[in-house]
Amino acid sequence: AVKTAVNKELESKRAEKTVGSGLIAEVDLFYDENLAGILNRLKEELRFVLIVSRASVNSIEIANGAAVETEVDGLKVTVSASGYSKCDRCWHHRADVGEIPDHPSLCQRCVENIDGAGESRSYAEVVCVSRLTVSDSVNPVIIARSLVTLHFSLALSAGEVIDSNFEKEPASFRIGDGSMLPGFESELLGLRSGDEIEKVIASVNAFGEVNPKNLQSFPIDKFKNLLEDDLISAEPGCVVSFKDPAGFDLPGVVKEISEKEVIVDFNHPLAGKDIVFKVKIVSVVSSDTDAVEVKV
Repeated sequence: AVKTAVNKELESKRAEKTVGSGLIAEVDLFYDENLAGILNRLKEELRFVLIVSRASVNSIEIANGAAVETEVDGLKVTVSASGYSKCDRCWHHRADVGEIPDHPSLCQRCVENIDGAGESRSYAEVVCVSRLTVSDSVNPVIIARSLVTLHFSLALSAGEVIDSNFEKEPASFRIGDGSMLPGFESELLGLRSGDEIEKVIASVNAFGEVNPKNLQSFPIDKFKNLLEDDLISAEPGCVVSFKDPAGFDLPGVVKEISEKEVIVDFNHPLAGKDIVFKVKIVSVVSSDTDAVEVKV
């Protein structure tokens, strides 16, 4: 429940463009005494459970005005973008990146995993390079920064397929590069080549919940040219595009047109919907291996 509450706030911050991928995020949890034992027991490993760069646990008595109430009783959350450099190996943004001269682009944890005995965790799953078995080396599991090639499909609970590449070439991406939403990506961790899964991803962990604040009203005058264009039909259900302050396209769906205003919905079209996520892993390349394509 705590992870779901955090994911919901992460999606809200992504919609506001405050953060991008989960690994650039820092999360502060403010709890009451009923949650204290559970959250404090995780300690440093909480960030791995939540798939963020930093997670702190604090008393709810010191929560500031930015802390958001969650669906979990006695829990408030703040999410912000990290100001630290990104580790090239684990992609976490950490204050200690570059502190080891021989590894200027790595965090201390990754240096320990490469050159030392490797880390140990009590709760969050870990796969250390220095402790890989023979089967891990031949058929590695998916971890942060693994290069994954897969077939996938997304469907609604009723069965309508939204997207699929099972009849096409498989897709390749690196875990943590932002190609896949964290709620889907987390389901891949621990899988190997040949594995197949079918999971229902709750809406809050998929494309987010419907946010009423994303329904925006515009004066009808702003749509005058579009409404008078005989070639382009402006009616409820059509998609219109705006520019955000950074100059990026921001699409929205026209929900209602009246004499004075136009209501546009900027929620993702799949917001509020549970998604059936089906995957077949074609190949996995270790996070410490560079993939080179050779064409002959």
